[in-house]
Amino acid sequence: MSTAKATSFKSTVIDILADLVGSFLMAMGTQMFSAPNGIAPGGVTGLSVLANHMTGLPISAVSFILNIPTLVASWFVLGKKYTLRTVRSVVAFTLMLEVVGSFLPIYQGEAILAALYGGVLSGCGISLIFMRGSTTGGTDIVSKLLQVARPHLKMGQIVMVVDGAIVCLSSIVFRDFSLVVYALIGLTLCGKVMDTILYGFDIATLTYIISDR
Repeated sequence: MSTAKATSFKSTVIDILADLVGSFLMAMGTQMFSAPNGIAPGGVTGLSVLANHMTGLPISAVSFILNIPTLVASWFVLGKKYTLRTVRSVVAFTLMLEVVGSFLPIYQGEAILAALYGGVLSGCGISLIFMRGSTTGGTDIVSKLLQVARPHLKMGQIVMVVDGAIVCLSSIVFRDFSLVVYALIGLTLCGKVMDTILYGFDIATLTYIISDR
């Protein structure tokens, strides 16, 4: 195997591992903590939690179906390579939602703790996938499009704004405003974790050097 092929193979393996581990962490945050406690974590996942509450349909199935339109848009706007990466991540997340929902226990205790655990797990999982140049689809693609247009904005900040509207919608579905507060806490923590992992602790400085040379 040539060096170029070996490097490409290694990169692909790392990408797949990042998809699997990141999706597993996200699925834990959703199936074990957020969904059982009526917390919509925003994005397509949040919409899937709301649909599950209203219809009883599996979160994984609804999530996959809702991702189809955004994947089509991504194909034309962000390109074939990027979209295929995202398709892989979406499939991995769909499978992990089924795995976690079938085998791991759920937490039904303090809602604030569910929001905190769900936010941290989701933030870590999404970051792993973003670091490998992919997304989990849905509003992540929307956020990626916005970052392309406004590269100075941090991904975590964009995700919080985009997903905030969906979180507010949950107040109508669950008819409990306190759950919206918990969801916003989890969403804020998720965004903060993402920014910390993706950008560090924001201690970088920009220095201009003006010289004849």
